[in-house]
Amino acid sequence: MIKAWKWARTASPWTLAFICLLVGAHVSGAQAQTTDGATATPPPTREARRMAPRPPRPAPPEGDEGAPAAAVAVAESDEDEVASGAAPVPPVEADQPEVRVITVPADPAVPVAVPPPVEPTVVVAATPATPAPAHSPRPRAAADAHESPLRVALHGYYRARYSWIGGLPGRRGGNWDAGQARFGVMRLRLEPEVSYGPSEEHPIAVLHTQIDGFDNVVFGDNARVTRTPLFASDPSNTDINGFDLADSLRLKRAWIEFLIPVGQIRIGRMPSHWGLGLLANDGNGLGEWGDPSQGSTYDRILFATRPLTVVNALTRGDSRETPLIYALAYDKLVSDPVIASTDPPDLGTVRGGTRLPVRTGPLSTSYEDRSTFPLAFVSGHNNDVQELVNALIWRDLDWNQTSAHDRLQLGFYYVWRWQQAGGRLSSLPSDAQASRIHILDWFWDMQLGLGHGRPAFFTTGEVLTIQGRSNTVSLAGGCDDTTGICNQTRANIWGAVARVGVKREERYTAQLEWGLASGDGELFNSSTLSVRPLHPDYHVGLLTYQVALAAMTASGLGDAVRPLWSSGGVWNSQYFNPQFRITLLPGIEVHAGVLVSWAHKLLPTVYASNRSLGESSSCHGFDSDCFVGVEGDLALRFRWGPNDLMWWDTELGIMRTGKALSGPGGLSQDILWTIQSRAAMRF
Repeated sequence: MIKAWKWARTASPWTLAFICLLVGAHVSGAQAQTTDGATATPPPTREARRMAPRPPRPAPPEGDEGAPAAAVAVAESDEDEVASGAAPVPPVEADQPEVRVITVPADPAVPVAVPPPVEPTVVVAATPATPAPAHSPRPRAAADAHESPLRVALHGYYRARYSWIGGLPGRRGGNWDAGQARFGVMRLRLEPEVSYGPSEEHPIAVLHTQIDGFDNVVFGDNARVTRTPLFASDPSNTDINGFDLADSLRLKRAWIEFLIPVGQIRIGRMPSHWGLGLLANDGNGLGEWGDPSQGSTYDRILFATRPLTVVNALTRGDSRETPLIYALAYDKLVSDPVIASTDPPDLGTVRGGTRLPVRTGPLSTSYEDRSTFPLAFVSGHNNDVQELVNALIWRDLDWNQTSAHDRLQLGFYYVWRWQQAGGRLSSLPSDAQASRIHILDWFWDMQLGLGHGRPAFFTTGEVLTIQGRSNTVSLAGGCDDTTGICNQTRANIWGAVARVGVKREERYTAQLEWGLASGDGELFNSSTLSVRPLHPDYHVGLLTYQVALAAMTASGLGDAVRPLWSSGGVWNSQYFNPQFRITLLPGIEVHAGVLVSWAHKLLPTVYASNRSLGESSSCHGFDSDCFVGVEGDLALRFRWGPNDLMWWDTELGIMRTGKALSGPGGLSQDILWTIQSRAAMRF
């Protein structure tokens, strides 16, 4: 040892450096071999993660104010993390900085996983950081050799539904005869995505796309692809509303999302969903009692973050997730409406002896040729329609420890939508032609376990209102043809749904649902607009809204006010809908419900009314002449394959119409019924 020390003192620095390099390489190789050859401990099962106790949240160590704060990031999560209840990991030491992940919904309008019958499409999860291993990690070069940070994934589904509807609605005394309908509808949805980052579960950036093929296309040749129907062989691309699609495959949505130090940003054409989906409904998934067919899509720039986590990370170095989520979004709704919606309704254009559908009216516009001069049609901003969205979500999965599924979620959603000038003359004061709309939406979701071996109590609901005024909607007595300014119309629209019930996971669920969509008794001569359907992809029953009121509103309101049609959504009524579902065997479920509904106000162009002129159209409580009808529904649902790959649902419904639909001017049939069956593959 003494001789070695004397030699080291006399050796040159280059010799010593070379020896140290050799020793370091030998040690690194040994560590890499140990890491690669170590036996990995299998991850805990999903059930084990659910039942794992959560340790108390440790306080940050004293005297650590000067330690560097961990970075804050935002990413999506999967359902396993939601159910896992994974315990947070104590903060890492200051000399081992680590990225902590803050997860937010894929849209501020998707704060929660909704209990059945509405399936969650996007969920929020807590993802704790992984503690540093006892040994040195594998070198980056070796890790990159085993996995690429760029990944491509494909999700989606194919569904086909065949429906048989009896007693198809027709008006009494009208030229629309009742009958039966037998038809099939299909859709292929592909959702390719490209992600970048070392973590597959929480990437740094993701490109999402959504492609629809045969989007709600009806089986068969319905556009005379073959001139003689008897010899038809090539099916057309005619959708359920009777429109021929130009392309069988269409890119519907595309957006990117990426992390920044204090949150996440999303930009592009993306889905929007909030709460139960009464106002904003992304239309994703397969649904129950019919298929989602529309969906809310916005051209949006969105920023989302967890503000309390950001503050804690900056002040205390504690970047663990907190329940509060905030999102801010800007939506560009219209850059050029072409023709102001103040144009009076016309009778449509006659071409070849056939009158084409109306393209102008109080709530719609016609499409003239746009100018091809550079940037001409997007220049100016007075007629643009845009909105700002603010969302606050409190999502606490640890508020009660009785059950792994206990949760408390609250949300508030505010939208300010405006248009500077909707009239024809931009020289007029903007305020005289402006629209100012305020949308407020509250949401709650709570589940509370009642003890081991007992069911859980749950309640969830949503309340929305649309307020404001507009001088560009010709509903309140018409418009000035010279200026294009309409009599001011004020909005006072309300909608609500509330559920209460009990459930045992994967055994049974019993719930009672109540819902309301406000209505009008007078539409075109009133200065207040109070009628608007709940979103058509929020399904309640099979017949009352999706068949009976869909037909009555289309017939009674006309094409000029198509946006006010029911289109399958809850319209101008209140309802009660008790439901019960029980799992017979794993993957086999029986689902039953009863729907009873009353009109909110008797609009005479839609509802059958015997009330005299000047008599109030309001329905007080449960007036007999406001009774819409009673409906019974029954479904048998099958799920099988890995992760419920295959679905098969058979649904039956029968409805007895009430006085509001069966009186003079009402439906020609008192009994409506349907049998529907759907097969789907979800991947």
